[in-house]
Amino acid sequence: MRHSKDDEYRELKREAKRQGIEVDSIKYNPVMAVDVPTEHKDKFAVIQSLGRITYSNFGLVPNGDTPDKPWQLDIRKRAIQLMRFAARCRRENRNESGWRYEIEQRLFERFDIEVACSALDPGLSDLFSSRIEEPCLAPDSPASGPKKRPDRIHGLQRTKNFDMILQSPYAHDDPPHQPPRLVEDLVKTTLNPDNGGSPLLFPFLILEAKREKGAENFEQMEVQTSFPIKHALQVQYDLLQTRGNTMDVPGGPLVWFLANRGEDWRVYAGHIQENEGRPKYVINYIWGGSITGIDDILQLILIIDFIVDWARDIFRPNILRQLRTLSTANYNDAMTFAFDPDVYSLQGEVQPWMEGQDIDPEELLDVPAAESPSESTNEDTSDPLDRFRTTHGVVRDARQIQSRLQGLIITRDNLETVLQSFENPNAATRFA
Repeated sequence: MRHSKDDEYRELKREAKRQGIEVDSIKYNPVMAVDVPTEHKDKFAVIQSLGRITYSNFGLVPNGDTPDKPWQLDIRKRAIQLMRFAARCRRENRNESGWRYEIEQRLFERFDIEVACSALDPGLSDLFSSRIEEPCLAPDSPASGPKKRPDRIHGLQRTKNFDMILQSPYAHDDPPHQPPRLVEDLVKTTLNPDNGGSPLLFPFLILEAKREKGAENFEQMEVQTSFPIKHALQVQYDLLQTRGNTMDVPGGPLVWFLANRGEDWRVYAGHIQENEGRPKYVINYIWGGSITGIDDILQLILIIDFIVDWARDIFRPNILRQLRTLSTANYNDAMTFAFDPDVYSLQGEVQPWMEGQDIDPEELLDVPAAESPSESTNEDTSDPLDRFRTTHGVVRDARQIQSRLQGLIITRDNLETVLQSFENPNAATRFA
């Protein structure tokens, strides 16, 4: 007996419930959200604040970061270009493939480039990779749950840095395992089957696209894609639970989900809540808009830029640190991770940057007194680093810091005065 689309959808909903998946299709409201970790609430608040930006007031006043982030100067131009492509697809009533061809690569281009500084051209980024319409399997078993092929998945590329850590001996076998196991023997890092190439590690962004006038609505897309989202969250969760992983990841696992039907786009985020020691996979709807509108497409570009920055600066370093804790018994060694050779903008390419600046190197060593910043009377002039104090910047020893602590000392003599400063007796009582 053949099952209808509605029957398949109802069965998927039942299976999602059995697997502990919960999709909240009502737009996220921070006042009503009680179970979302604070750290994720902060990220969701950023997404919603970006969702209030308008084209008319964006980028008109340059900020201090503008010279070092040249792509920001192109965002308004990109927004107009993408809006025009979207409007053309809408007029021509394009199918799903037509929409994806015109929009996706242009929208996700930040995943493929990295700009180190204003003196350097954008280059290919080795940090991320993506897969198009490849099967997404559960970490525990290929036969577990429905098999889905999301239209697009973004994750981490297996760079030399990852390769070195994953092929290191696992340091927490007790008693020692014979032969010694490697970190990659214990940790599931990907959802894609082995295709003979380099795997996509720890996917963090999933896209599902449908044609504008198709039969499937957003609710059906949410349920269908909830399984790959759950699998991606589980990969992060299993890493956290691996013996020897002493890293604390604020808020826990997080996966982003973008869904679109033609011009209409939505942004979701999936996270994990533990209930009696078992994970529950919660997916929240955060933003929605039509990319034929200039404000909405600008907001979506900014949201994707935020996700890229989060993945590069927070998610990827956290994954690397967790993996490193599995390859060393020394917690301090695992935390020593300030330099990442895979991030070009952290490689310290100072000379090309200096050559692009209008600065005479001799100025850094011989600065006229009149141009030097004023010094406080109590500053230690014997500091040898003072010779690098210039109008272009200063050099300081990071081991020496100054801190200020302010507090209120309440004694028996001033208690009555303190209590009288409250607006009413009830406030004073609560304070006491």
